[in-house]
Amino acid sequence: MGFRPHPPRGWRRAEGCRSPAAYLPDDLVVEILSRLPARSLCRFKCVSRSWRALISDRFSFAQTLSGFFFSSRRDIAAGPPCGFAGLPPPLPRVDTALSFLPPSGGAIELLDSCCNGLLLLLCSREPGSPLPPFYVVCNPVTPEWVALPQPSHAPGTSQVLDVKRITGAAIGFDPTFSPHFYVFQLHHVAIQCQEHVEVVEIYSSGSNKWVLKESGWKRQWVCFCGRDSTFFNGSLHFAIPFDKVASVDTRGQSWRVTVVRPGEDDSYDHVFGQIVGHSQGRLLYMDADCWKNVFSIFVLEDYSRDEWTFRQSISMMDLFGPPS
Repeated sequence: MGFRPHPPRGWRRAEGCRSPAAYLPDDLVVEILSRLPARSLCRFKCVSRSWRALISDRFSFAQTLSGFFFSSRRDIAAGPPCGFAGLPPPLPRVDTALSFLPPSGGAIELLDSCCNGLLLLLCSREPGSPLPPFYVVCNPVTPEWVALPQPSHAPGTSQVLDVKRITGAAIGFDPTFSPHFYVFQLHHVAIQCQEHVEVVEIYSSGSNKWVLKESGWKRQWVCFCGRDSTFFNGSLHFAIPFDKVASVDTRGQSWRVTVVRPGEDDSYDHVFGQIVGHSQGRLLYMDADCWKNVFSIFVLEDYSRDEWTFRQSISMMDLFGPPS
């Protein structure tokens, strides 16, 4: 029988103290920790100094919301194009009045409140000008802005007899997906209360061009208002009537409509009041039931499947208190 020397005691103890997590690369640790709720994430700061540094890194994890922009359409003479609600003290680096924007001569409307720091604005011309409005994308922190070229369909609303044509737009930017931002313009046609998206134009800052795509939603009742959308996993997602979510990717090749509450009738109780967002790597859907005063939250656990899972209900009275 051969003799096998016993390892030094100190070496053995040091090896036993090493956690399997110590061998994981930082990128993988960040990917795992980013899926945890805020309370659990704070607790994991105590695991090690390296984890504490990763969790405290503002570039690795989203920071606490310090303020947000909201729509407030006004004429230039009346004030800034949008409002800003923030926690004190005010942010010194953010030009909340957007005073760096070029003069357009008309009203400026905030179309998309924020997408990873970028705002989408619609700037009107001077009164009486034959030129159509134009889109501007800006970063209030830098401050930088860019005016987009005109799409095939001019932004705005027009009506001929009983046919009403409406355009809506939203911005998509995710630096983990692409260094470029995208703008989606959806062109609606409304005839006697029946509304559907006819075409979608997609702008890419990489090519500085619009690409026109015929709608792949097969004339379903898909209406888009812009402010209840989110950009996630390379696609624009937004709520549509009857507890459904419509999605289109940046190339205009993937068109999806998923049903959040399968098996339920198309009741008008679930036509409006829905919001789509994302958090911790998952797509979320929130429905506001004003009859029951309850918010219902659903989550799409697996993006490759069209199965939404009910997460929880929240009482409006618990959130906002009794009506005054």
